[in-house]
Amino acid sequence: MATNSIVLPIDIRKNRQALSKVFGHYFPVVHNSGALSTVGLAKHMADHGSIVTEEVLRLVLGQLSRCIPELVGQGIPVVLDGLGTFYATAESVPGGAESVQQASEMGAANLVKGIHLRFKPTDVDLRALTSRAYKRECSLQLDNVIELTNVTEQVDGQEKVTRRLQKLTPIADWLYQDQHGDDGGDGGDDEPRP
Repeated sequence: MATNSIVLPIDIRKNRQALSKVFGHYFPVVHNSGALSTVGLAKHMADHGSIVTEEVLRLVLGQLSRCIPELVGQGIPVVLDGLGTFYATAESVPGGAESVQQASEMGAANLVKGIHLRFKPTDVDLRALTSRAYKRECSLQLDNVIELTNVTEQVDGQEKVTRRLQKLTPIADWLYQDQHGDDGGDGGDDEPRP
C-alpha cells in the first residue's frame, strides 16, 4: 500500500511500432511536468525547515553539479553518504576489439562509444527507489492519454516528417469521446484514434 499522499501521475501511450508483437497496446509513462532547477531544489530543501538558507543551498548544489562530473570524469567515484555513489562506465563500440593489440591500435577514443555517468544507491531504503519496491511508496493515478501526431511537409516533392506533436488528453475525456464518437469538436474526423 502506498505511504505517500502525493500522487504520481501516469500517462499511457499507444505502441505505434507496426512490427511489434504488442502493436496498438497502451503502456504507462510517468508524467513528468518539468525538471526542477537547482534554484527550485534549493528552495524546496529550504522549505523543509532547513537551518541553511536557500542561497547557501543553491551555492552548494551548484558546486555539486560541477564537481561530481569533473571527479567521475577522472575515474574518481563520488560517494554521498546516505544517498549513493556516482561513477562512470564505458560503453564499447560494437564488437569491441579482438585482441589487446587491436585495442591498442584503435586507441581509447575509437574503442569507447560512450561514457555513462551512473548512480548506485547505498542505503537499502534508497535501493528501493530504483526498483519495483518504489511502486509501493507511490500513490499512482492514471492521468492522460498521449497522442502523437506527425507533422509533414513537402521536401523535394516528397512528404517528410519534420516534427512530432504530442497532445495530452485526460483519461476521462478520452473514454467519453471514445464511447460517444466525439472527436473533440474539430469537425467529425472519421480517422481512428492514434
